[in-house]
Amino acid sequence: MTMKMFKVLIVALIAASVAWAQMPKVNKPAVPCEHRGSFFSVGLGLSYMSLSKDEYVSHRSEDGDWDNPSHRYVVKSVKYWGPKRHWEFSGAEAPSLDLRFGGTIGNVVALYFTFMGGLYRGTAVREENNIEQYYLPDANGNLIFQSENSKSYYRREFDAIAAYGWFGVGFSVYPFRDPSSPLRGLYFGFSGGLDALGVRVEDNYDDVATESYFLRYEVGKDWWVSETWSIGVALSFTNVVGFEDDYYGSDGGGRKAVTLLFRITRG
Repeated sequence: MTMKMFKVLIVALIAASVAWAQMPKVNKPAVPCEHRGSFFSVGLGLSYMSLSKDEYVSHRSEDGDWDNPSHRYVVKSVKYWGPKRHWEFSGAEAPSLDLRFGGTIGNVVALYFTFMGGLYRGTAVREENNIEQYYLPDANGNLIFQSENSKSYYRREFDAIAAYGWFGVGFSVYPFRDPSSPLRGLYFGFSGGLDALGVRVEDNYDDVATESYFLRYEVGKDWWVSETWSIGVALSFTNVVGFEDDYYGSDGGGRKAVTLLFRITRG
């Protein structure tokens, strides 16, 4: 999903929430054990996350000659070279904290804003390499990759912690509404938004910071314990994609997390 599509999704969800909030209210008796009206949910659980990030500084050198018949400089070969830093981190979080608030539509869809944050503890790996890449031009002058040489001159593992927080919008769909169905309360959710993360190693030698956007996919099950409150469990997969920095040659980092949450929900 491109950033443009992602922004359109966020705008559409917010617009739908505003439009629903402005609809005229009809005085009807409350229906127990249904997702109607305001929506609020708190989740606590466990999470595992892995992160990778590359940063590099690229220099270019080329070999070529002046071509008299065409009156132009012809590139014969190109080399890109420079240092490359690779970061990895993996760790577990307990507890994960997730807050959601919004509204519901027709006992089918819940639209909400979502906040999530926490602290992972795990291991970070820092590796530095010297990279050389070689290219040759084709008949049209387009560079064709030929080979790469990589030499590692530093590698170290650290005990590390990673703090993160995100804010976004999302929705959950409850397709099974029959009170007698064993699938009642099963839901499927999606959310997305902005994310920030910082990793600090044990001796403060170096750290990693990323600003990214996240996409979270979720499946869960709720059980009603009163007319307005339910408890449940949810399993989610989150893909976090970093913004690229072309100037410094950073890929922005990539992160994946699997989270198990125990939820209490009103509405």
